[in-house]
Amino acid sequence: MFNDLREQIYKNFELEETDTLLDIWQTNNRGEWSDLVFEILKEILADRLEAVPPQNEAVYDFVDVEEDDPVRSTWGIGGILTAYTWKRFPQRVRPADEFSLMNGCIMIFITYGWILSITIAIDIVSHGFVFSIGSLLGVFWFMGLYFVTYAVVSQFRQDKKDREMWKKGQLQTVAKILDRRFQERATEYGGSFTICELILAFTPTTLAGRNRKKRTMQVTVSESLFRKLMGCDTVNITYAVGDPRIFVLDGENVPGWKHP
Repeated sequence: MFNDLREQIYKNFELEETDTLLDIWQTNNRGEWSDLVFEILKEILADRLEAVPPQNEAVYDFVDVEEDDPVRSTWGIGGILTAYTWKRFPQRVRPADEFSLMNGCIMIFITYGWILSITIAIDIVSHGFVFSIGSLLGVFWFMGLYFVTYAVVSQFRQDKKDREMWKKGQLQTVAKILDRRFQERATEYGGSFTICELILAFTPTTLAGRNRKKRTMQVTVSESLFRKLMGCDTVNITYAVGDPRIFVLDGENVPGWKHP
């Protein structure tokens, strides 16, 4: 994938006028253009000119080329864990594995079961503890059925969209770990579960080599990966070119998804 990206950027800049390339080269805005772009520019200019002129001092004027992304919700166990956040950051979109839809369906049907149970209880009480299927139960039944159907179909379509976006191409970069949280919570039944979250910052790159907006993302990870990264300030990530919110960390096992 890296070689394909380099070849694509090279072809794009080969079509540009020499004056345009010189302007980018000498301005040396490392915030707007990636290091790979300047490496390629040097090669092209070396072929066109007798000597490559020196660059100005590097500047890091990052340009926001896209609006802030909305917070993407997660389903299943991941949705429960990321609900306990110490600060509201956009959540990364982990490429949906084969269990994501199952987890989502389970959580929806549990919710639907509670709604139906409460409705039945209300119906029984309202009829003097004599069970009957009245209009109230019927209304909630069909509302619940519509909700379940809509939610399952929506999740299936979103998973499919994320998969297609991932298959269009991925890039790799290094993300800085800004913050981390490990918390163990007890359940009502004597058990417990852990919350392992990281706050990561990275600057994705377009296929044209232009730096995009710096992103700060909230990530729920496994306890084993969390402990593995305890002594690290950075972590390698692989993200979808078309949507950098979709990414996986090195060391994560995502069934059905392959690193480039």
